[in-house]
Amino acid sequence: MEVKLNFKASILVIVILVVGLGVRLASFSASSDPVLEKAVRDVLWSTYSGTHLSAEINEIRKAQDYDSVDSLINKASPQAILIEKISRSQPLMSSSSNQKVIVRVSYRFPDDTSSRIEYMEFKHGGLIDAWSYHYEVSVISYYMNFF
Repeated sequence: MEVKLNFKASILVIVILVVGLGVRLASFSASSDPVLEKAVRDVLWSTYSGTHLSAEINEIRKAQDYDSVDSLINKASPQAILIEKISRSQPLMSSSSNQKVIVRVSYRFPDDTSSRIEYMEFKHGGLIDAWSYHYEVSVISYYMNFF
């Protein structure tokens, strides 16, 4: 079975692909929602405080270098995480009030020199203005978030 497209049909296919891509790219947006930013920061903070701060606390305890506690206190806050950019991918064909979005966040932990990027799924509450974290997702989920 061989498929041949004439000039008009190939132009039509190209136009449909360009329009589809344009609509998909239009669903990506930078997020300025402070409630979503707080939810993202809380998820990142739970990761950071568990893995990074516990090791530093153990080092201070072993070395008995209690002068280092002041610098640790500055890091021991969710506000210490530098969120560079939050963007979200909304489903194209979603009409419910309980909106699921895939969030792409670029951030840095204190004392890190390079940025990290993570993709997470959040769900917006229907009756209250709150975002709940579901799980970490892949980059493919961010770009293929159709439903």
